[in-house]
Amino acid sequence: MKMISILGVYLPIHNTSDPDEPLSGGERHFFQVIKRINPCWINFHLETTQLGLAISAKEGLEPIKYHLVHSPFESILSKSIVRFLLISISCTVYAIIAALRIKYKFDKVCSSSHYLFDLLPAVIASRKSKAKLIVYLHLLEPPPFERAKYHPFLPSILVWVSQRLSIALTKRYADYIFTLPVCARQTVREGIARDKIKMILNGIDIKEFDKTGQREIKYEACFLTRLSPLKGVFDLPHIWRNIVDNIPNARLAIMGLSESVKYNSQLEELIKTNNLTRNIVVLGTLDEKNKRSALKESKIFVFPSYEESFGISLLEAIASGLSAVAYDLPAYEVFGNGAILKVPVGDKKAFSEAVLKLLLDGKLRKGMGEKARSIASRFDWDEIANKELMLLYSPA
Repeated sequence: MKMISILGVYLPIHNTSDPDEPLSGGERHFFQVIKRINPCWINFHLETTQLGLAISAKEGLEPIKYHLVHSPFESILSKSIVRFLLISISCTVYAIIAALRIKYKFDKVCSSSHYLFDLLPAVIASRKSKAKLIVYLHLLEPPPFERAKYHPFLPSILVWVSQRLSIALTKRYADYIFTLPVCARQTVREGIARDKIKMILNGIDIKEFDKTGQREIKYEACFLTRLSPLKGVFDLPHIWRNIVDNIPNARLAIMGLSESVKYNSQLEELIKTNNLTRNIVVLGTLDEKNKRSALKESKIFVFPSYEESFGISLLEAIASGLSAVAYDLPAYEVFGNGAILKVPVGDKKAFSEAVLKLLLDGKLRKGMGEKARSIASRFDWDEIANKELMLLYSPA
């Protein structure tokens, strides 16, 4: 096999300046694949910021060739819309300049997401190198009015407008779109040719979950992802109030990084209002080892998220042998049947009833947990990443 050269574009503009902040599903996917590159097949370069360099080192990437992008606003710690706009605009401009200055000739250019800050520099670099352009598309945001009930309107409309431009650029310049099964159907509806679409999956490191033995049960249920209305975190106190009315000492562990101080305060207020201070424990952000331990200290997993393109947190839960309850989203079709009880989106009463069903029926819970572990075993990163690397290598 001949060696090919690939330039990856990764600009982590939504993070704080802390490389230890949890990554998005798309970022995790990108690093899991890239760190498994065989240097005998692919000569990989990465165009990124200083923060991206720190994150890639933290994620265990071997030394590769970097093309650094200047980001004058990267050290601003606020997660405000102003910060988001400053970083996205400045990063995009500097990344385009950096792409134009790169003298190396590439066979392929890979945009780590379809967002404009990654995509525009990737388009420029691919045109300059006369290289094939590969675009990762992990999530197509719904229209802002559609998600207004569970997400702030202004950020939604900004992302929506940006996405329309991204889709137009992707249709015009992308040679291949690497996307998840649920997004593939959406991209076709957007008018992107089917022959450009390559299916990918997310995964987990099964061996690490196997290393984490069974723990003493501390919680009836747990929740894991970033704390945001979009992820259904504000549904949890209402759901758990119904559980405690039937099982007075039932405890729920909430894990994840809050998107804002405001959301923290809202969650705390809802917990107090529903008299659940003894029943809901907010654990915050945990490292990987403690996260896996907390999952195995729980009986079931609850996941009232309103929007998912895959559900990595759900996959981590079922890899821990937990049965789960979730809103019925199309993304979960990849997991098949047997591990997840699905209820209509937004129906907190039906959600509570499903949770009670699992908690009160040990035989059902055990059977679904065994099925869950079997399903999760099909999503090991080594196998998934190797298949994807062949796609990266092989498209003409």
